[in-house]
Amino acid sequence: MESIFDLVYTREELSLFAKQVIEHIESHKEKSNIFFLKGDLGAGKTSFVKEFGALLGFLGEIHSPTYTILQTYPIPHKIFKNIVHVDAYRVDDDYTWNVLHMEEYLLKKDNLVCIEWPDKFPQLHNYSHYEISIDHIDMNTRKARVLYYEK
Repeated sequence: MESIFDLVYTREELSLFAKQVIEHIESHKEKSNIFFLKGDLGAGKTSFVKEFGALLGFLGEIHSPTYTILQTYPIPHKIFKNIVHVDAYRVDDDYTWNVLHMEEYLLKKDNLVCIEWPDKFPQLHNYSHYEISIDHIDMNTRKARVLYYEK
């Protein structure tokens, strides 16, 4: 495990946090394209993906894929072509892993795969990944920690 950075930010500073993550992955693109997003309900996981997508050039609206489980958004980025947003909160079996073809999304290096509730897919721990943990400090302030796990 490698600690990348910690940051305390307000909702208004979410863009700064997302920009720091993008700058890191652009300069370390050989590491991983997979992001585990951890935090309580309402911590800001989906808000992070929305800001991440906007900064990477996605012009539409990003919604939480709570019911669809997986949503793909094309981005006009020089390295990455898609954001794959997965919300595994409602997943409770391996069948979903296979139906979604998760491995195909993970292995395609021009995808940025952002997974909320990654522990619902134990298979994910076989892949190198970033872990972004977001904790509430108060109604407007969050603390984020970005770690990298090499496999």
